[in-house]
Amino acid sequence: MKIKLITVGTKPPSWIQTGIDEYTKRLPKHIHFEQVLVAGAHRTQNTSAQTYQHIEAKAIESVLLPHAKTIAFDERGDAFSTQQLATYVSEWQMQAVDINWVIGGADGLADTLKAKADALWSLSALTLPHALARLLVIEQLYRASTLLAGHPYHRS
Repeated sequence: MKIKLITVGTKPPSWIQTGIDEYTKRLPKHIHFEQVLVAGAHRTQNTSAQTYQHIEAKAIESVLLPHAKTIAFDERGDAFSTQQLATYVSEWQMQAVDINWVIGGADGLADTLKAKADALWSLSALTLPHALARLLVIEQLYRASTLLAGHPYHRS
């Protein structure tokens, strides 16, 4: 199973990258995880948020895994628990489904991209910095994998 995390933004601070590297290293070998960073649209004074979203959507679409499920993270998406994520991961493994996870830029994701997604998920009702959201997603993937393996990292 492949999981590709596609994020819009810049290189994260070193402390975030350290966390990302640590949790990526801990993932089980059967989860082929890849993170792709797409540059945000160049900001100008008189350009609309929708224009930025459209530019970034094109860049995201160019790196999506073909024939994979796409899950976009959006503050208005469905909330889910770690246990639910573990269930999804287990189902994806059994079905040999590849996954695109998408985190948009500062202006969010284009409506067209959200409409094409197979699901919209919310990480939190809180607004999170994009780099921290990346770390949170990777940590939760690791946590879900330990839950499936019966490892004591996750405690209910």
